[in-house]
Parts: sequence; structure tokens; C-alpha cells
Amino acid sequence: MTDKTDLRITKTLKAIRAAFKEMVLTMQPAEITVKELTERALVNRKTFYLHYDSIEALYEEFIRSIAGGFSRELAKTAVQFGKDAFNMPNINSVFFTYYSGDALAERLICNPHYRSYFNRVAALTLQRTLDEFNPYRHLPQAEQNIIFAFLCEASVDMFCKWVEDGKQIPLERVIEMTSQLLMHGQMGFVKAHGR
Repeated sequence: MTDKTDLRITKTLKAIRAAFKEMVLTMQPAEITVKELTERALVNRKTFYLHYDSIEALYEEFIRSIAGGFSRELAKTAVQFGKDAFNMPNINSVFFTYYSGDALAERLICNPHYRSYFNRVAALTLQRTLDEFNPYRHLPQAEQNIIFAFLCEASVDMFCKWVEDGKQIPLERVIEMTSQLLMHGQMGFVKAHGR
């Protein structure tokens, strides 16, 4: 009986997640409701509420999954550039490769209606990275905030522009270009301050 129950739960969760992902890819956040989701997933509302408190709980699950996947990919590369800066070519390569390979993540990043959800993904991944390595921890917090805002926002904006343009530039070339832009901005600050 337990195996059947577990299999039923697994199938239910899979149906809910698949329907939710499809809805995020094709609808705006305000259009996504429990009623619509349960109809698409072919489950009743009570079943949905056995597993999730709200639609927001599903977003949170997806956000944590996306952030965890990015962090795992990032862990496979060196994030340091000496002791003074991030290794932007490596980090940027993971950023473009990972997020361009996931339609849901790409939608969260590039659709302005979903940007607040991606901002939570970015905050989680940045915090995980900074817990291990923060080359700017010697600076006042307000200065660190400016540096991280530049690196994060510039990366996201360039990624979205690339997607908006139909990814006409090959992945390797856009990684090279954007890495150079980020590095010179970052390294210009480091050099200007003798660090």
C-alpha cells in the first residue's frame, strides 16, 4: 500500500509541477491560479493543498531548485581571480550556459512580470557565493552593495538583451563579450583603488 501511495504522490506532484511550468512559460503571474493549475494538472484543489499552501509555495520550490542548480554548476569552476576579484569569465560562462539551457529560468529572468521571482534566485545564489568568497569584504557594506548591483544587474541585462535579440550571437561569443565587459568594469575598480 505504501508503494502505491508513494507512486500516486509522485505522479500528482509531477503533474502539478509540469502544469505550473507550462503556465509560467505561457501566462503572466496574475493569470496563474490554483483553479487553473488544478484543472490543467487533472487534480482537485484539496489534493493541491495537501502538497502546497499556495501558488507562491510552488514558485518558491522552483526558485530554490533553479538557484540550487546554478550553485552546483558554479561549484564546478573557480570563482576567484586572485584574492581581489571574482573570476568573471568563469562565473559568466556558468550564468549564460546554465540559464540559457532552462526555458523556465530564462522566462523568470527576461520577462519583466517575473523579474521579482528571478531576483530571489539571484539573491540566493549571490549569498551562497559570498558565504564562500567575497573579495570585497574589506570594503564598507554600502560599497560592496554597489559592486554587486553592477555585476548582477549588468549580467542580467546583457543576458536579456541577448535573448530578446533571438540569441543571434553564438553562446561562446556572447560569453566572451560579456565577460570582457564585466571584467574591465570590475578590474577597473580594483586597479583604481590599488587592490
